[in-house]
Amino acid sequence: MDRVKFIKNNFFIIVVAFLVIFVTVAYTNLSRKRIREYARYTVEQNAHRIASQVDSCIISSRASIQLTSVLASKTMKSNVFEDSKSVIDFLLPSTPFTLIEYIDQDGMNTMYNGETFDASQRVYYREGIKGNSGIWINYSPKLASEYLLNFYTPLYHNDEVVGVLTGALGAVSNILPLMKASFFGNDMIGILCDEKGKVISSTLNLQGENSLGDALRSIGIDEKSVDAFYLHSKYADSSVFQFDGKKGYSYASVGSVEQTGWSVVQIVPSPAFHQVLYRSLYEQFAAIVLIILLFLGYIFYISIQAKKVNRIHEKRETELENETHHDGLTGLFNRRAYEEDLEETDKQLSINNITIIALDVNSLKKVNDTLGHIAGDELIMGAGLCIKQVFSKVGRCYRTGGDEFAVIIKEPMEGFYSLVEEFEAVQKEWQGHYVSEISVSLGIACAKDYPRATLKRLLHIADEQMYENKRDYYATKTSD
Repeated sequence: MDRVKFIKNNFFIIVVAFLVIFVTVAYTNLSRKRIREYARYTVEQNAHRIASQVDSCIISSRASIQLTSVLASKTMKSNVFEDSKSVIDFLLPSTPFTLIEYIDQDGMNTMYNGETFDASQRVYYREGIKGNSGIWINYSPKLASEYLLNFYTPLYHNDEVVGVLTGALGAVSNILPLMKASFFGNDMIGILCDEKGKVISSTLNLQGENSLGDALRSIGIDEKSVDAFYLHSKYADSSVFQFDGKKGYSYASVGSVEQTGWSVVQIVPSPAFHQVLYRSLYEQFAAIVLIILLFLGYIFYISIQAKKVNRIHEKRETELENETHHDGLTGLFNRRAYEEDLEETDKQLSINNITIIALDVNSLKKVNDTLGHIAGDELIMGAGLCIKQVFSKVGRCYRTGGDEFAVIIKEPMEGFYSLVEEFEAVQKEWQGHYVSEISVSLGIACAKDYPRATLKRLLHIADEQMYENKRDYYATKTSD
């Protein structure tokens, strides 16, 4: 190899390597900036989305308990809701609630897990009996293992309030699914607080009653940042803000639930945020190391292979020459080789011993349309294999087109039709992975049978016989 050319080639590779490293570093820095922007966008959009979903849930739940009250009142014959359990059990499946309770005019809840208790001091009774509808959060349910959101509304009979109906949604079973979101495959933190900052539902595994501050401190957020959360929650400020914690900074946003004044807090956890950032840094480092290793490997390869270049080139030229005359799918000679052999044969003074076989794969289009082109390729390879197995012993085999094949036999031979029988037997034995059977139509033109025929005429005769056999095949099979 020329020394000057070798140095120039290496210089170009060095320049390219440094350019790739520079672009990699620049791209990684840009990616880190975009990760930060995406974190801000994600928390803001999710805070708004979840707040909107909670709003919709509240609106639909209010409408549902009011409709249930109207339907229940139509079944009442007096001021006493005598058949309350069966009526409410009938209506419950069409509501979003886990349970619906009836509190009579005297404040007695007759439907709480089959027990009767005095609910006259409960907010939902005191407000509902006045004719008001609303929401009351039960932070200390008697039997439930989660906070309950009670949607209450008065029960009327003849325009007189005769009791209260309340439907309950579980803070975990009904509200928590609305709080879930992700950031690059990592779970985000969602917290729903009431107007006083008390946690109603959260994706955090909190125990007992907790304030927003308690929840934030449990994940290592410092006091200054906790104050920022309270300010955003208090003033319904949905702008994205950065906070600090024991595991680094990250981003959060607060959405407002318009129906109740509650707050939805969305947080990209610091570990998840920095994991994504570090992953970008690791990818940059890995890319640079890989580029350096590839460059060193290239130099090493050049130094080792320099003496073998000429031999490799010669071998490659031989391979290219072979590739120009062979079909890549079947390994048979290709159309170029076929036309060259025909041209050479046509120049001969006598073609008395020539035999031309034209072959065509049946049902290829049907296989492609029904089983896919991978099955069609298998069918073509199978045809090539069968043709090669039988006819390569006596002549040269070619793939001349998509499903078209040919065989040229230049030597006289006896018992030719036994080869045709062998070919049919080989086809029957063939079994593919995608295709269960193969069929190839063929036509034969022997020069000794047509002593005055030109080579072109022999080709035409072979094609005509092949197409006649193909028509016979399709006469008994489904048409392509």
